[in-house]
Amino acid sequence: FFFQAEDGIRDVERSRGLGDVYKRQISSSLVQYRFGFTVRSAGYLICIPLVIVIVGNPLFGWMIDIIRRNSVFCLIAAAGTTANFLYLTLLPNCYQCAGIFVFFIFHGILSSIFLAAFWPCIKLVTTQGMTTTAFGLTFCIQDVFLFTGPLVSGYVIDQTAGFNGGYFWATVLFSIFTGAATLFGGIVFCMDYSQGKILF
Repeated sequence: FFFQAEDGIRDVERSRGLGDVYKRQISSSLVQYRFGFTVRSAGYLICIPLVIVIVGNPLFGWMIDIIRRNSVFCLIAAAGTTANFLYLTLLPNCYQCAGIFVFFIFHGILSSIFLAAFWPCIKLVTTQGMTTTAFGLTFCIQDVFLFTGPLVSGYVIDQTAGFNGGYFWATVLFSIFTGAATLFGGIVFCMDYSQGKILF
């Protein structure tokens, strides 16, 4: 829940109470506050991962079709995303510095890897005739996090706005979320490895 093209045309002023609850608007406000981007330039910046995903997703999908190891790539993407958010958390505030570009570039690459590796796993672990149900359930879980994530992070931003605009603890929260996903991925990897390597 981190980047969205529409952010480039939205107001700089943050909402209060629920915070930046609009889906993926937090990224636009963050780069404006911490890195001195205008609303328009922030919109361009957060499109970088989208462009990378458009190009990278088919390429990584082709590579994973050859190599397989879906669970390994999912784990790499989750761990890399955690490290990337920790990098963003510790990145000093600066005026349109190169560091924020590094974050968004890696965010796009890691998202490409995860998307290419994760979605085929659903078909591998479901019985015949249940694939569509499994996809629907997975999207349902994803949408729950897309709904609650901005609410929670927006609340954190509002409650901690006195320190770095609240964005420090928001990125800490993102790191915790992705760290938990990495831990869960590691558990799934170990279970799969010991029970037939279906995803390996």
